[in-house]
Amino acid sequence: MLVGRNSVGKSTFARLFPLLRQSAAEKKRGPILWFGDLVDYGTLSQAVTHGETDLELILEFDDLTDKHRRGGSGPLTITEFDTPFHNGLHIERAVVSMTMAEDATSESTYTKQLKITVAGTTICLRMNSSAQLEHFSVGDTPFSVEPNDTLIEQGRLLPRLIFIRHHSNEPNVLYRTRFSPWRSMATDLIHSALHRNTSKKTAAKIASQIPVADPDEIRQIIKRLDGPPTWNNTREILARNDDFIGKLVCRLIAANIEILLEMLDDTAGRSALGVRYLKPLRATAERYYRRADLSVSEIDPDGHNLPMFLDSLSKNELSRFRRWLNDNLNVDVEPNREGAQVVIMAKTPNDSRQSNVADMGFGISQVLPIAAQLWLSSNRVRSRSSPTSFVVVEQPELHLHPAFQATLGSVIAAVACPKNRDDARNAPMHYTIPPRIVVETHSPHLVNRLGHLIEEGHLKPDDVSIVLFEANESRVGTSTARLSKFDEQGVLLDWPFGFFEPDI
Repeated sequence: MLVGRNSVGKSTFARLFPLLRQSAAEKKRGPILWFGDLVDYGTLSQAVTHGETDLELILEFDDLTDKHRRGGSGPLTITEFDTPFHNGLHIERAVVSMTMAEDATSESTYTKQLKITVAGTTICLRMNSSAQLEHFSVGDTPFSVEPNDTLIEQGRLLPRLIFIRHHSNEPNVLYRTRFSPWRSMATDLIHSALHRNTSKKTAAKIASQIPVADPDEIRQIIKRLDGPPTWNNTREILARNDDFIGKLVCRLIAANIEILLEMLDDTAGRSALGVRYLKPLRATAERYYRRADLSVSEIDPDGHNLPMFLDSLSKNELSRFRRWLNDNLNVDVEPNREGAQVVIMAKTPNDSRQSNVADMGFGISQVLPIAAQLWLSSNRVRSRSSPTSFVVVEQPELHLHPAFQATLGSVIAAVACPKNRDDARNAPMHYTIPPRIVVETHSPHLVNRLGHLIEEGHLKPDDVSIVLFEANESRVGTSTARLSKFDEQGVLLDWPFGFFEPDI
């Protein structure tokens, strides 16, 4: 929940999610598409705080174990010395800090620096605006970089590293390769620790079975890894050697850096493409809509395609959606076809019969797109081709009675935390991993309802985070953001007195 007074950065923060979505969806030269179909930030120089030139974006990743490559479920291995070197990736967590800058000539954004903290080690890559790698280090170990042998290629969000080789017979011909220039360093380290009669191929086979992982896991893998006598007699000693393990981790990361970057970008891209965004002002209801045989996988940011979504539902899906909507919001809605047009009919408890949505209160037309997107994002069958990671809603309370605002809070909580529901009827069929819901709001009724749900045991305090935005008094034109949490009784902690009250 994002709360705060006007012009303190709530919407700017909320729109970061659709910004990443539109950036991941398009091919582009830089990491961020500042102007797109969802939001408009202008340019990097317009998006940063006045007086600053760089912008840092921090992304956190969980469970990056490499399971999808070559159909395997464990670490990848190689059996031939001349096979491209690629170990498995056993990574529980990674933190990526991407610093972006603007090229003075083209005014385009490029990645200036990438710092990745993984396996207890920090990786640093520095690039220039010409898409060349200038610096590469893992921990305290720098690795030599030949600009003509590497190329930075823009991925969905993060840069990817491409290695280039010159054709042996045609010096002017270049081709891409998976062969990292640092691929043999782990092999060389292991080879140096074995008997001098041990072949390089044997050392390479041992190195290929050690995944990129944190030092403790690598120690255990080395202890279990079987090999020739020269290795078996040495592995226990090497596993206890901190200097050897530290060097091995650095070399394994360097050998697999292009795979790591690719996996991080794939993961970030999938998450960004799963963002669903609803603007603060949704489309006004119309009396008739022209039919279009479309399969709708998400609701437009302004809710304009809501009629097409309802019309595209199968009879069974429509029945489930109407039941879910009635159970949660006490509203019934139904699309009726009249020739080449669709009419949206709705009914509330105060109505004796269905009416055209255009003849009902403005609040109904504003809340229906939100409800439809929440239901759609939690419906596995409908969303499996484009699973939802985040649902971002700006000011869902607009044009709603306070009691209805509180009810909407219950619906949002139920979709985000389905495990806490007592009433199984409210659970959409085919429920999948629930999306994270980001709500920018001025409604105390919506916030207070979440506290009541915690007090009643339907939510846990950790299920809800309140991000409080405030003007930064020490630096004009900037804001600060801090977290407030509910306690077990549903009382907000570290909450400013009279926050939702007007100044007198």
